[in-house]
Amino acid sequence: LFVAEALVYPMLMRRDFDGVVTALRPAMMADPSCEHLVLLAANALEAGGKPDEAIRCLENGLRAGNWRSGRLVRGLFVLLWEQEKKDQAEKLLRRASRKRQLRQTFDYQYAAAYHASAMATRSEKRRSIGSEQTRYRKAAAEHARRAAHAATQNDDPEEIGLVADLLVEAGEWDEARVLLDRLADEYDDPELWLLKARVLARSGATKQVVAYLDELVADYLPPESFPAAADILINANQPEAAARIFRHYLASDPDSVTARLQLAWIHHGLKQPSLGLDVLQPVGELPAHGLLLVAHLQRELGKNAL
Repeated sequence: LFVAEALVYPMLMRRDFDGVVTALRPAMMADPSCEHLVLLAANALEAGGKPDEAIRCLENGLRAGNWRSGRLVRGLFVLLWEQEKKDQAEKLLRRASRKRQLRQTFDYQYAAAYHASAMATRSEKRRSIGSEQTRYRKAAAEHARRAAHAATQNDDPEEIGLVADLLVEAGEWDEARVLLDRLADEYDDPELWLLKARVLARSGATKQVVAYLDELVADYLPPESFPAAADILINANQPEAAARIFRHYLASDPDSVTARLQLAWIHHGLKQPSLGLDVLQPVGELPAHGLLLVAHLQRELGKNAL
Protein backbone atom coordinates (compact mmCIF):
# COMPACT_ATOMS: atom_id res chain seq x y z
CA LEU A 1 0.00 0.00 0.00
CA PHE A 2 2.76 2.47 0.97
CA VAL A 3 4.77 1.54 -2.15
CA ALA A 4 1.74 2.16 -4.38
CA GLU A 5 1.04 5.51 -2.72
CA ALA A 6 4.66 6.61 -3.02
CA LEU A 7 4.60 5.62 -6.68
CA VAL A 8 1.54 7.67 -7.60
CA TYR A 9 2.28 10.78 -5.51
CA PRO A 10 4.56 12.42 -8.13
CA MET A 11 1.94 11.66 -10.79
CA LEU A 12 -0.74 13.39 -8.71
CA MET A 13 1.51 16.43 -8.45
CA ARG A 14 1.83 16.42 -12.26
CA ARG A 15 -1.94 15.86 -12.60
CA ASP A 16 -1.18 12.70 -14.58
CA PHE A 17 -4.43 11.02 -13.54
CA ASP A 18 -4.34 8.33 -16.23
CA GLY A 19 -0.84 7.43 -15.05
CA VAL A 20 -2.13 7.11 -11.47
CA VAL A 21 -4.82 4.63 -12.52
CA THR A 22 -2.36 2.61 -14.62
CA ALA A 23 0.15 2.47 -11.77
CA LEU A 24 -2.49 1.35 -9.26
CA ARG A 25 -3.98 -1.37 -11.47
CA PRO A 26 -1.59 -4.24 -10.48
CA ALA A 27 -2.09 -3.56 -6.76
CA MET A 28 -5.85 -3.38 -7.20
CA MET A 29 -5.87 -6.66 -9.10
CA ALA A 30 -4.02 -8.25 -6.20
CA ASP A 31 -6.39 -6.75 -3.62
CA PRO A 32 -9.55 -5.45 -5.34
CA SER A 33 -11.31 -4.75 -2.03
CA CYS A 34 -8.61 -2.42 -0.61
CA GLU A 35 -10.67 0.71 -0.01
CA HIS A 36 -7.68 3.07 0.07
CA LEU A 37 -6.47 1.94 -3.36
CA VAL A 38 -10.01 2.00 -4.77
CA LEU A 39 -10.58 5.53 -3.49
CA LEU A 40 -7.23 6.71 -4.89
CA ALA A 41 -8.08 5.30 -8.31
CA ALA A 42 -11.67 6.61 -8.26
CA ASN A 43 -10.54 10.09 -7.25
CA ALA A 44 -7.96 10.08 -10.06
CA LEU A 45 -10.59 9.01 -12.59
CA GLU A 46 -13.00 11.71 -11.44
CA ALA A 47 -10.28 14.38 -11.45
CA GLY A 48 -9.34 13.24 -14.97
CA GLY A 49 -12.87 13.89 -16.22
CA LYS A 50 -14.03 10.25 -16.18
CA PRO A 51 -16.82 10.17 -13.59
CA ASP A 52 -18.56 7.10 -15.09
CA GLU A 53 -15.33 5.10 -14.81
CA ALA A 54 -14.90 6.39 -11.26
CA ILE A 55 -18.39 5.12 -10.42
CA ARG A 56 -17.59 1.68 -11.86
CA CYS A 57 -14.33 1.61 -9.92
CA LEU A 58 -16.15 2.27 -6.63
CA GLU A 59 -18.90 -0.23 -7.45
CA ASN A 60 -16.33 -2.94 -8.23
CA GLY A 61 -14.44 -2.24 -5.00
CA LEU A 62 -17.65 -2.37 -2.98
CA ARG A 63 -18.66 -5.71 -4.49
CA ALA A 64 -15.17 -7.15 -4.06
CA GLY A 65 -15.28 -6.26 -0.37
CA ASN A 66 -18.75 -7.78 0.04
CA TRP A 67 -20.27 -4.41 0.96
CA ARG A 68 -18.22 -3.97 4.12
CA SER A 69 -16.67 -0.57 3.37
CA GLY A 70 -18.56 2.47 4.59
CA ARG A 71 -15.99 4.77 2.96
CA LEU A 72 -16.75 3.31 -0.47
CA VAL A 73 -20.49 3.62 0.13
CA ARG A 74 -20.10 7.28 1.07
CA GLY A 75 -17.78 8.05 -1.84
CA LEU A 76 -20.04 6.29 -4.34
CA PHE A 77 -23.20 7.90 -3.02
CA VAL A 78 -21.81 11.46 -3.16
CA LEU A 79 -20.37 10.90 -6.65
CA LEU A 80 -23.64 9.47 -7.97
CA TRP A 81 -25.60 12.36 -6.48
CA GLU A 82 -23.23 14.98 -7.87
CA GLN A 83 -23.44 13.36 -11.31
CA GLU A 84 -27.25 13.67 -11.20
CA LYS A 85 -27.65 9.89 -10.96
CA LYS A 86 -30.03 10.33 -8.06
CA ASP A 87 -32.06 7.14 -8.58
CA GLN A 88 -28.88 5.06 -8.44
CA ALA A 89 -27.70 6.98 -5.38
CA GLU A 90 -30.97 6.34 -3.54
CA LYS A 91 -30.92 2.66 -4.51
CA LEU A 92 -27.39 2.42 -3.11
CA LEU A 93 -28.46 4.06 0.14
CA ARG A 94 -31.44 1.72 0.53
CA ARG A 95 -29.25 -1.32 0.00
CA ALA A 96 -26.64 -0.05 2.47
CA SER A 97 -29.39 0.58 5.05
CA ARG A 98 -30.19 -3.13 5.05
CA LYS A 99 -26.66 -4.04 6.15
CA ARG A 100 -26.25 -3.72 9.91
CA GLN A 101 -22.48 -3.28 9.84
CA LEU A 102 -22.87 -0.31 7.50
CA ARG A 103 -25.79 1.36 9.31
CA GLN A 104 -23.57 1.88 12.35
CA THR A 105 -20.77 3.62 10.47
CA PHE A 106 -20.07 7.33 10.19
CA ASP A 107 -20.02 6.99 6.41
CA TYR A 108 -23.53 5.58 6.07
CA GLN A 109 -25.00 8.11 8.49
CA TYR A 110 -23.19 10.91 6.65
CA ALA A 111 -24.58 9.75 3.29
CA ALA A 112 -28.10 9.46 4.75
CA ALA A 113 -27.89 12.96 6.24
CA TYR A 114 -26.48 14.34 2.98
CA HIS A 115 -29.42 12.80 1.11
CA ALA A 116 -32.06 14.10 3.54
CA SER A 117 -30.54 17.58 3.52
CA ALA A 118 -30.42 17.65 -0.29
CA MET A 119 -34.04 16.49 -0.48
CA ALA A 120 -35.10 19.19 1.97
CA THR A 121 -33.38 21.80 -0.18
CA ARG A 122 -35.02 20.40 -3.32
CA SER A 123 -38.43 20.45 -1.61
CA GLU A 124 -37.88 24.08 -0.68
CA LYS A 125 -36.97 25.03 -4.27
CA ARG A 126 -40.06 23.24 -5.56
CA ARG A 127 -42.15 24.95 -2.89
CA SER A 128 -43.40 21.61 -1.67
CA ILE A 129 -45.68 21.42 1.34
CA GLY A 130 -44.03 22.40 4.60
CA SER A 131 -44.50 18.99 6.22
CA GLU A 132 -42.27 17.36 3.58
CA GLN A 133 -39.47 19.87 4.16
CA THR A 134 -39.81 19.44 7.91
CA ARG A 135 -39.66 15.66 7.60
CA TYR A 136 -36.44 15.80 5.56
CA ARG A 137 -34.88 18.39 7.88
CA LYS A 138 -35.63 16.19 10.90
CA ALA A 139 -34.20 13.15 9.14
CA ALA A 140 -31.04 15.08 8.19
CA ALA A 141 -30.58 16.24 11.79
CA GLU A 142 -31.10 12.73 13.19
CA HIS A 143 -28.61 11.12 10.80
CA ALA A 144 -26.15 13.96 11.48
CA ARG A 145 -26.42 13.28 15.23
CA ARG A 146 -25.65 9.62 14.66
CA ALA A 147 -22.77 10.54 12.38
CA ALA A 148 -21.48 12.90 15.08
CA HIS A 149 -21.52 10.07 17.62
CA ALA A 150 -19.57 7.82 15.24
CA ALA A 151 -17.11 10.61 14.38
CA THR A 152 -16.32 11.27 18.04
CA GLN A 153 -15.83 7.54 18.58
CA ASN A 154 -13.41 7.50 15.64
CA ASP A 155 -11.63 10.61 17.00
CA ASP A 156 -11.43 12.01 13.46
CA PRO A 157 -11.45 15.84 13.14
CA GLU A 158 -12.21 15.72 9.41
CA GLU A 159 -15.32 13.65 10.07
CA ILE A 160 -16.35 15.97 12.90
CA GLY A 161 -16.07 18.96 10.56
CA LEU A 162 -18.25 17.21 7.99
CA VAL A 163 -20.86 16.45 10.65
CA ALA A 164 -20.93 20.05 11.85
CA ASP A 165 -21.55 21.15 8.26
CA LEU A 166 -24.46 18.70 8.05
CA LEU A 167 -25.98 20.03 11.28
CA VAL A 168 -25.69 23.56 9.91
CA GLU A 169 -27.34 22.46 6.64
CA ALA A 170 -30.17 20.94 8.68
CA GLY A 171 -30.61 24.21 10.55
CA GLU A 172 -29.50 22.65 13.84
CA TRP A 173 -27.27 25.58 14.82
CA ASP A 174 -27.39 24.91 18.56
CA GLU A 175 -26.35 21.28 18.14
CA ALA A 176 -23.57 22.26 15.76
CA ARG A 177 -22.36 24.80 18.29
CA VAL A 178 -22.42 22.27 21.15
CA LEU A 179 -20.45 19.78 19.05
CA LEU A 180 -17.86 22.34 18.03
CA ASP A 181 -17.58 23.89 21.50
CA ARG A 182 -16.74 20.46 22.82
CA LEU A 183 -14.37 19.35 20.07
CA ALA A 184 -12.82 22.25 18.13
CA ASP A 185 -10.42 23.15 20.91
CA GLU A 186 -9.24 19.54 21.22
CA TYR A 187 -7.82 19.41 17.68
CA ASP A 188 -5.04 21.34 16.00
CA ASP A 189 -7.22 21.98 12.97
CA PRO A 190 -7.77 25.52 11.61
CA GLU A 191 -10.75 24.41 9.51
CA LEU A 192 -12.56 23.22 12.64
CA TRP A 193 -11.71 26.45 14.47
CA LEU A 194 -13.11 28.55 11.63
CA LEU A 195 -16.20 26.37 11.40
CA LYS A 196 -16.79 26.94 15.11
CA ALA A 197 -16.45 30.69 14.52
CA ARG A 198 -18.97 30.59 11.66
CA VAL A 199 -21.48 28.74 13.82
CA LEU A 200 -20.97 31.19 16.68
CA ALA A 201 -21.55 34.09 14.29
CA ARG A 202 -24.60 32.49 12.71
CA SER A 203 -26.15 31.79 16.12
CA GLY A 204 -25.81 35.48 17.07
CA ALA A 205 -22.98 35.16 19.59
CA THR A 206 -21.23 38.23 18.17
CA LYS A 207 -19.08 39.13 21.19
CA GLN A 208 -17.98 35.53 21.56
CA VAL A 209 -16.97 35.15 17.92
CA VAL A 210 -14.96 38.39 18.02
CA ALA A 211 -13.12 37.31 21.18
CA TYR A 212 -12.60 33.78 19.83
CA LEU A 213 -11.11 34.95 16.52
CA ASP A 214 -8.97 37.58 18.26
CA GLU A 215 -7.45 34.77 20.34
CA LEU A 216 -6.99 32.49 17.32
CA VAL A 217 -5.30 35.17 15.24
CA ALA A 218 -2.99 36.21 18.07
CA ASP A 219 -1.80 32.73 19.02
CA TYR A 220 -2.98 29.85 16.85
CA LEU A 221 -4.35 30.55 13.38
CA PRO A 222 -1.89 30.29 10.44
CA PRO A 223 -1.66 33.46 8.32
CA GLU A 224 -3.19 31.77 5.27
CA SER A 225 -6.43 31.42 7.27
CA PHE A 226 -6.63 35.13 8.17
CA PRO A 227 -8.77 36.15 5.14
CA ALA A 228 -11.37 33.48 5.99
CA ALA A 229 -11.44 34.66 9.61
CA ALA A 230 -11.88 38.28 8.51
CA ASP A 231 -14.68 37.25 6.14
CA ILE A 232 -16.57 35.69 9.05
CA LEU A 233 -16.32 38.96 10.97
CA ILE A 234 -17.37 41.07 7.99
CA ASN A 235 -20.45 38.88 7.48
CA ALA A 236 -21.18 39.28 11.20
CA ASN A 237 -21.10 43.07 10.70
CA GLN A 238 -17.87 43.44 12.65
CA PRO A 239 -15.57 45.25 10.19
CA GLU A 240 -13.40 46.82 12.91
CA ALA A 241 -12.54 43.36 14.24
CA ALA A 242 -11.83 42.20 10.67
CA ALA A 243 -9.49 45.17 10.20
CA ARG A 244 -7.55 44.10 13.31
CA ILE A 245 -6.83 40.77 11.66
CA PHE A 246 -5.24 42.38 8.61
CA ARG A 247 -3.26 44.84 10.73
CA HIS A 248 -1.93 41.86 12.68
CA TYR A 249 -1.01 40.18 9.40
CA LEU A 250 0.79 43.28 8.09
CA ALA A 251 2.80 43.56 11.29
CA SER A 252 4.56 40.32 10.32
CA ASP A 253 4.36 40.68 6.53
CA PRO A 254 4.23 44.39 5.60
CA ASP A 255 4.82 43.62 1.91
CA SER A 256 1.57 41.70 1.47
CA VAL A 257 -0.38 43.57 -1.22
CA THR A 258 -3.39 41.31 -0.72
CA ALA A 259 -3.64 42.11 2.99
CA ARG A 260 -3.24 45.84 2.30
CA LEU A 261 -6.02 45.75 -0.29
CA GLN A 262 -8.33 43.85 2.05
CA LEU A 263 -7.68 46.31 4.86
CA ALA A 264 -8.17 49.30 2.54
CA TRP A 265 -11.53 47.91 1.38
CA ILE A 266 -12.61 47.64 5.01
CA HIS A 267 -11.61 51.27 5.61
CA HIS A 268 -13.58 52.21 2.48
CA GLY A 269 -16.65 50.47 3.88
CA LEU A 270 -16.18 52.27 7.20
CA LYS A 271 -15.99 55.65 5.45
CA GLN A 272 -12.34 56.08 6.45
CA PRO A 273 -10.74 57.07 3.11
CA SER A 274 -7.64 58.63 4.64
CA LEU A 275 -6.78 55.44 6.53
CA GLY A 276 -7.44 53.38 3.40
CA LEU A 277 -5.08 55.50 1.30
CA ASP A 278 -2.42 55.35 4.04
CA VAL A 279 -2.58 51.54 3.97
CA LEU A 280 -2.06 51.46 0.19
CA GLN A 281 0.60 54.17 0.05
CA PRO A 282 3.61 51.79 0.39
CA VAL A 283 2.47 49.65 -2.56
CA GLY A 284 4.53 50.46 -5.63
CA GLU A 285 2.30 48.90 -8.27
CA LEU A 286 -1.36 48.15 -7.68
CA PRO A 287 -3.51 45.75 -9.71
CA ALA A 288 -6.47 47.18 -11.65
CA HIS A 289 -8.99 46.62 -8.84
CA GLY A 290 -6.55 48.31 -6.46
CA LEU A 291 -6.41 51.39 -8.68
CA LEU A 292 -10.20 51.44 -8.74
CA LEU A 293 -10.23 51.32 -4.95
CA VAL A 294 -7.79 54.23 -4.77
CA ALA A 295 -10.09 56.25 -7.03
CA HIS A 296 -13.05 55.51 -4.74
CA LEU A 297 -11.05 56.49 -1.65
CA GLN A 298 -9.76 59.72 -3.21
CA ARG A 299 -13.26 60.69 -4.28
CA GLU A 300 -14.59 60.00 -0.78
CA LEU A 301 -11.72 62.02 0.73
CA GLY A 302 -12.54 64.92 -1.58
CA LYS A 303 -16.18 64.85 -0.52
CA ASN A 304 -15.18 64.92 3.13
CA ALA A 305 -12.91 67.90 2.53
CA LEU A 306 -15.77 70.01 1.11
